[in-house]
Amino acid sequence: MTSQVSSSLAEANVERREALDRLLLLIEQQLPGVRASVLVLDDDGVTLRHGGAPNLPAEYSAAIDGLQIGPKAGSCGTAIFRGKAVIVEDIASDPLWENYRDVALPHGLRACWSTPITDDAKKVIGSFAMYYDVPRLPTPPERQLAKTATLLASNIIVRARSHAQLIDRAGMLEQARSQAEEAMTLAKLEAGRMTYNVENVRVGPLIRNARSRIAPLLAEKRITCTCDGCEDELELRCDPEKASQILFNLLAHEAKSASENECITVKTVRQESGAGIRIRCSGTGMSTDEIASVFEPFETAGLALPISRGFARGMGGDLTVQSSPNQGTEFILSLPQPDGRSK
Repeated sequence: MTSQVSSSLAEANVERREALDRLLLLIEQQLPGVRASVLVLDDDGVTLRHGGAPNLPAEYSAAIDGLQIGPKAGSCGTAIFRGKAVIVEDIASDPLWENYRDVALPHGLRACWSTPITDDAKKVIGSFAMYYDVPRLPTPPERQLAKTATLLASNIIVRARSHAQLIDRAGMLEQARSQAEEAMTLAKLEAGRMTYNVENVRVGPLIRNARSRIAPLLAEKRITCTCDGCEDELELRCDPEKASQILFNLLAHEAKSASENECITVKTVRQESGAGIRIRCSGTGMSTDEIASVFEPFETAGLALPISRGFARGMGGDLTVQSSPNQGTEFILSLPQPDGRSK
């Protein structure tokens, strides 16, 4: 039994590193010139261990493996010690790097910004860092992306720790990939780099595609999904791939929130300068505070809803929600019609 547990723990560490490396590579693709890393806090609460750093020099990663946190422990060790982000513009002159600059500078590392990684209980479990080879400070989009990466790294580390003995490799890596890809959609939206292939699209195929993709979850929870009020031939001006993803995200959110045997209804509506798709669930509904934060990336359980609203607005439309406790929830996706006219 002991050998089996040891083997599982070793496997969990390998898979954690694979998932973290995949996340870090996706982060690096969005920010040319950055080299990202994750350090994991050991069980003793003071020692940092290598978590992932696909493009940092192996010699540097090995040198800082075992770093002790403290008030002057570089960017990462200090960030964890303080419990807040540490921005070092120039490693060569910053006093926080006094004991470590001889390790970093030979590898061309000049700036390092580090953010503590916390679990659901707000306990620090590691650090996420972004390195640059020139002295510089982060831009607002870079700060936001660091916040996203920290959240996703937390999910990976917590999952690896919680399920070391019952880990599912395929499931863990797929979830990490999916979450990382969501974070990159979000990052592109926030940076204004998302592209849209807009064309005239009929509503019917969009809805059927989304319902087909969510069918297994609906069947598992015995949830019905009706589309009695849908105009199949109603046309929208949108990117069909992104519009279909929005509908899938909304149906998935409603299905996950619903209890067994509840009903989700989908219908189309004509509006003054476009058209809308309404998705309603006859569940418990949301409070005023929940409504206010439902589209905030770091207040909700995931990134699907913030991304969906970003997609809708990027195509000239919007995504809104109406809900109240015990009255169900309704999402309204509004998109332009051809030439901006109602038909």
